[in-house]
Amino acid sequence: MIVDLVTWLGISEPNLRGPGVQGVLNFLGIFLTGTLAATAWLIKQTLVRRSNANDLRHALYAEIKAHWYVLEVWEDKQALLEAMAKEFEKDETYSPYFSFFLEPDVYASNVHRLHDLANDEIRPVVRYFHQLAIARAFASDLRGESYLKFKKERREILAQRMVETLFQLKVMAEAAMDVLENKASIPYTERYREKQRTWR
Repeated sequence: MIVDLVTWLGISEPNLRGPGVQGVLNFLGIFLTGTLAATAWLIKQTLVRRSNANDLRHALYAEIKAHWYVLEVWEDKQALLEAMAKEFEKDETYSPYFSFFLEPDVYASNVHRLHDLANDEIRPVVRYFHQLAIARAFASDLRGESYLKFKKERREILAQRMVETLFQLKVMAEAAMDVLENKASIPYTERYREKQRTWR
């Protein structure tokens, strides 16, 4: 086969066939070595990227879950709205206090790495942190002096919208955790076991 290749290349003189065969063998050796090296590099990069993606999943999951623990305290939206309405009715100057979450450091410092995640992970994670930014800004507005100057009816409407925003945030947190749990092979029940240990 190698001799046929040498002949095909136009090397027909007997005294040149030996070196021609040797040259072809050298070329094939270099080609195979390069191919194997490139394949090994690609496999290594794939494994590294997969490992990095899994580390990112666990980090984002931990940050979202920390927020979710706080949101889980509010389980009955209607009861919360009714209790708030009673406070507004009793006190004309009532202003509910909404504490806002800290800056999401893990997400903020890893935005440039989101491309390591699958598309079906990126969407719910980005949606959650976008909603979190809205909730943080909203909570800050409700602490401002301009809010306190509004009439009671307007303050109550804004407070109700804040509650709605937080419950939407809770739903989005659960959606993001669901997909991260699935991709990182985290048991669904783990979030509840850790919650019980945390608050016990």
